Amino acid sequence: MTSAQHAAEASAMGERHAEPDVAWASLDPKVGQYPSQIGLFTKSAVVDDLRALLGEARLQTLRQNFETASPLQRDGTVLFTSGNRAHEGGSEAAYLLLDQAHKAVEVGLWTNGALSVYKTPGSHIRKPADIRTMIANSAAPISTAPSPMETPLARKAIKTLFEGDHVTYEAAFVDLDGDGKQDIVAYASGPEYCGSGGCSMGILRATGKGYDTIGRTTVTQLPIRLLSSRSHGLHDLGVAVSGGGASGHAVRLRFDGRRYPSNPTTLPDSATMSTEAGHVLIPSAR
Repeated sequence: MTSAQHAAEASAMGERHAEPDVAWASLDPKVGQYPSQIGLFTKSAVVDDLRALLGEARLQTLRQNFETASPLQRDGTVLFTSGNRAHEGGSEAAYLLLDQAHKAVEVGLWTNGALSVYKTPGSHIRKPADIRTMIANSAAPISTAPSPMETPLARKAIKTLFEGDHVTYEAAFVDLDGDGKQDIVAYASGPEYCGSGGCSMGILRATGKGYDTIGRTTVTQLPIRLLSSRSHGLHDLGVAVSGGGASGHAVRLRFDGRRYPSNPTTLPDSATMSTEAGHVLIPSAR
């Protein structure tokens, strides 16, 4: 059996713990078929990624804007498709880009004629000609979904996590629980929060009124990854760890209903995961 056949069989069986490269490869045999035929937005390997990127409400809008759709197509390593709501192609439409090489997603969503773009943090997916033409023909102003880091409230929440005179940080904004609000995963640098085993990571959950701290994780090393699996409704996170004479490896951080683990080096062997799993939220180097 070929690797593509293995991937397709795993997808058909609903294998929840397949490696992401296998899951994404399960879309290869679907090229040429329509999104509704393959359950692209309801049961495919990328549904969890779309839900994490958009939240449940916008994911539902995306499905509605694909009532009339083009088949899934390939352009190099990029899979793509586009669609519109029946009889509302000029104002309610969408496109989807899937970069298999980097496991990244980009969604363009037209609502009332305005185009908003949502993409995997740090990704830059080359747009196929058909999608460029679609955007050009719409004549709609393009806005990238605003980052909460631009708001004083988000900055204050991160600064509260990492107080100190010489602290800097990187932050990624992602919907961890599918409620449509952008939560924050932040990684500190500076002597107050770093040591030989790594630095501290903080996880903030958006509440609508502010942010609740649901994780302060020490001795964490980059990259930080968003995983498709969930625990108590929130996405698992992958981080790198090393030290104590052990070679570096990656572990899965699971939300326990209240918080993410505080020390990834003390997790059981069952938490060990592939170093390539998931989407990179904060890379090892910019």
